[in-house]
Amino acid sequence: MKKLIVLGTGAVGTAAVSMAFFGTGVAAADDYAGQTYADASSAASDAGQTVVIASGATVVDVPQRLAPDVPVGITTLTTAGYRNPAALPDGGVLVVGASASGIQIAHELRRSGRPVTLAVGEHVRMPRTYRGRDILWWMDVSGILDERYDEVPDLLRARNLPSMQLIGTPERTTLDLNTLRTLGVRLVGRLAGIRDGTALFSGSLPNVCALADLKLGRLLDTIDRWAALAGIGDEQRPRRFAATEVPAPVPLSVDLRAGEIASIVGEGGLLADPGDEAGFGTALRRAVTDATLRQTLLQRALEAAGRLPTCDETADAMAMVLTGVGADG
Repeated sequence: MKKLIVLGTGAVGTAAVSMAFFGTGVAAADDYAGQTYADASSAASDAGQTVVIASGATVVDVPQRLAPDVPVGITTLTTAGYRNPAALPDGGVLVVGASASGIQIAHELRRSGRPVTLAVGEHVRMPRTYRGRDILWWMDVSGILDERYDEVPDLLRARNLPSMQLIGTPERTTLDLNTLRTLGVRLVGRLAGIRDGTALFSGSLPNVCALADLKLGRLLDTIDRWAALAGIGDEQRPRRFAATEVPAPVPLSVDLRAGEIASIVGEGGLLADPGDEAGFGTALRRAVTDATLRQTLLQRALEAAGRLPTCDETADAMAMVLTGVGADG
């Protein structure tokens, strides 16, 4: 028997909640309440069950992980919990993480008039369109998306890469760090921690931005070579995007007690790093043994499932993206 254990609001978790209504052997983690993560996983394996822990961005909530170090009066929430600028108290916002969700939230907050600081770690820079077509169209037809797991030099690293900096708009706009900086968003390095009321940032911002630019250039080189061999795309010539502009000097800290920052919006991946085996195991054990947390996560999964489009709507939207032609963003 295969059984999915629903612990959160990730894509698999949401799908599992949807499947539960059809009686397909999907169970909540209550089946293993009171057991450690190791014991629960062993018991499931012995019973011939396939267990999927789908926790998404809510393995450990930002407020729970950062609360001991964040000064009193600052609102903290995950990107999954963010809704719109009006839901946050007045004042500046520190957005943690520069993948798809982080840059879109930073963009929306800045356009609402708020001061925004964006903590940037490793990221995957990506234009929405290239040479007149959506970048995902190019990645599909050129075979990049067909790469097998055994063709990847470093599979573990590939699995832990952040999501591409892509957003969906009717105009198919490209949103990157240069766009945000032009709007007035302050860029800092990865959030390393909070000590004595001060947010501490890594000094690696120039390096991670240069690496993201380099990887983007290699991707576009691959696409251009394929286009030349296939004899398509001649209506728009190859182009390269300006290097990411990094502030000098790069800020290494922000005093959270000074009143400049009123809210912190953080990407959950930073807070329960899968590469930290001990920390990740602790988070998963808590998800298995804490009935209150499981109920909260289950409720969020149900809410997320209600916001999802139908399969037909998703297929139609993807077809429009992959077949559409528009100006470079």
